[in-house]
Amino acid sequence: MLASRVRPAHAVDGAAAIAFWDEVTATHELLGAVQVVFMDSFFHGVFRQQLAQRYGIRVEKPARVPVRKTNFCIHARR
Repeated sequence: MLASRVRPAHAVDGAAAIAFWDEVTATHELLGAVQVVFMDSFFHGVFRQQLAQRYGIRVEKPARVPVRKTNFCIHARR
């Protein structure tokens, strides 16, 4: 893990995520090598667009749910 941040529940996920990515990218050169990011649908809008435009990163959302539990799903990649 390179960095983390706790955000309030009412924060808009995509907007907060791209601001955090921009901030962390400036201090961690390893993020420059990232080519693919796996994420859920909450991050698939603004965050996906900004990663593609600013950094050339491909974003994928797992389409298949291999294990479905009562309160959560386990994805093959995420």
